[in-house]
Amino acid sequence: MAQWLLDSEEYKKWGEGSEDKLLCFGLPGAGKTMIAAIVINGILTRYANERYNVVLFIYCNYNRVGAQDSRQFFSNLLRQIVYSSPSVPDAVEASYKINRS
Repeated sequence: MAQWLLDSEEYKKWGEGSEDKLLCFGLPGAGKTMIAAIVINGILTRYANERYNVVLFIYCNYNRVGAQDSRQFFSNLLRQIVYSSPSVPDAVEASYKINRS
């Protein structure tokens, strides 16, 4: 599945770093989320052994535009950073203790 994408010139250029964006357009139900998951899995696999690289991603849902705000996005990204770290940074833990509800 999606081998056509992995073999495409656009994907290869993006993977090499000569392109800064890889855009995927399509109608609802066309498989964009599955393609994104394949790309993300490839990146996670590619950089799995690199100590200082963190791969962050966010899935957006066009049906929930009102529920997707910057606070939620940044919270999600921070959660991914913390989960990928060997330990929780002191500043993050202190902020959590102050702000938890």
